[in-house]
Amino acid sequence: MELQQQLIFFFSTLGAANGIALSVYFGFFRKPSLLWHRLLAGLLFVLSFRILKSVFRHFNPQLFEQFVHAGLIACALIGPFLLVYAQRVIYPKSKPFLWALHVIPFLLVMIILSMLFSYYEERTLWGQIIRSIYWQWLIYLLATLWTIKEVLLKATSKKRELSEAEILLLNVFGGVAMIWLAYFTSSYTSYIVGALTFSFLLYLSVLLWALNRKLLSPEKTPYADKQLQKRVVSRIEQELAGKFLTPALYKNPNLKLGELAHELGVSTHQLSQYLNEYRGKSFNEFVNGFRIEAAKEELTKNRLFTTEAIGYDCGFNSKSTFFSTFKKMVGCTPAAYRKSQE
Repeated sequence: MELQQQLIFFFSTLGAANGIALSVYFGFFRKPSLLWHRLLAGLLFVLSFRILKSVFRHFNPQLFEQFVHAGLIACALIGPFLLVYAQRVIYPKSKPFLWALHVIPFLLVMIILSMLFSYYEERTLWGQIIRSIYWQWLIYLLATLWTIKEVLLKATSKKRELSEAEILLLNVFGGVAMIWLAYFTSSYTSYIVGALTFSFLLYLSVLLWALNRKLLSPEKTPYADKQLQKRVVSRIEQELAGKFLTPALYKNPNLKLGELAHELGVSTHQLSQYLNEYRGKSFNEFVNGFRIEAAKEELTKNRLFTTEAIGYDCGFNSKSTFFSTFKKMVGCTPAAYRKSQE
């Protein structure tokens, strides 16, 4: 293999390998773990596997058939995973099982076709199937474009800021669209162009995502010269009034600022700034305030539960954190408060 071919092979497989690594991160290690993280993991995995199949097929035309079939199955799932990922970001309260209605039927159909027809013996048939997959991919791209139209309008408006999840969604959609175009036009260019496009866009998207996370980070962004718009303040207050009526949210011990901001449809910076300027509290102080109020009620009503058990039930990760926070906010220990209510 010549040096040029070696470099093409290296960069193509490196992008696919990193894509799989990212899918593992979003699927198993991203905290807090949300459904859209896992759907994004599925999208990255099938896209990366499709790229691996392209690379190995380019350099080894007689690649073993099962791997080729697996790559085509992955290709058929790219569009469905893209749409359900976008829907979950835009509509976080939608039914969690709806993704299966798009993914599972195509998965089953492709598995059955792979079992019935050999890729190397039925090349004409598989050529038609592959063309159908690319048209299916395009249909899902258009459906996703319709789903994210409001996010695109926000992106073009200087008065409306995107959340971290929305920024990542736009990067992913643009990348998947360009990869589809590279594959769809590969007969006029080269089959390996899709793999190289994926590698380039993967690193570009990760870079843009990292930069935007830094810009949106409340610890890094000063508030002094930027006031929140009244519309944003009103939205946050309205959403908070509704969301925190549900104890399941603030009693979640793994609740993070970014997760709450996504639930409210604002950026982490906006939520952090609002809490500091309008509530005079940090994120932890704000959430713990609700937890302590819930704990006070439980301490009064549930005499059979230990104070430690009540602390865990109200969202605290440890006994010491619960006791110290309670004493700081109430002025006494949980046991003393319970006794005073007798």
